[in-house]
Amino acid sequence: MADLLAAIRTRVRLNLGDDASAIWSDAQLDRAIAGALDELGRVLPRERTAAVTLSATKTYALTTESPDPTRVVAVEWPTGEDPISLASYSIFAGVLTLLEDGAESDGVTLYIEQEHTLDGSSTTLSEQQEEVLVMGAMGYALRQQAVKAINVLTTGGANVDRDYRSLANDLLREFREALRLLRGVRRSKLYAPAEPVPSQSTDPGP
Repeated sequence: MADLLAAIRTRVRLNLGDDASAIWSDAQLDRAIAGALDELGRVLPRERTAAVTLSATKTYALTTESPDPTRVVAVEWPTGEDPISLASYSIFAGVLTLLEDGAESDGVTLYIEQEHTLDGSSTTLSEQQEEVLVMGAMGYALRQQAVKAINVLTTGGANVDRDYRSLANDLLREFREALRLLRGVRRSKLYAPAEPVPSQSTDPGP
């Protein structure tokens, strides 16, 4: 099986024109990839659902053996209704508690957002997200070199740090714009409102 992290690193390196690994080490590019992946995950987290069973006290431990969410965004209970029914809940010290009567030992569906993963064998990123990640990693890598070049004698001239910084800023700007476009318009509700939304273009009068 191909090493996916190594493949992303190679794409970043080739796009930076560092085919001979003369400027960036593997460790430096891996840090750049990690930085871009973290930023991508905050804007475009991995979204999934998990069906879990509550304890007799209407609680569920959000441990690493469970879905290990970055964030629980909603809890569906009872499940299987149309439109879906979202329940009130609280989370404290890694334990989710359903704040509804009559839900003891019931199953619920968690709507969760998680960090993306990228390692040697697998990734949760789509192909489109990988393309954006490469762009972001290039920006992070160039920013590393801008910092490194300050007060260091380089063969690129006196303004090499400014050149690196300018290129980094341009790429990171494009990276964040691409993230914004991929994210698109998102609604905070997972269900249709019970009452019609008031018109914003007409005046109902007094």
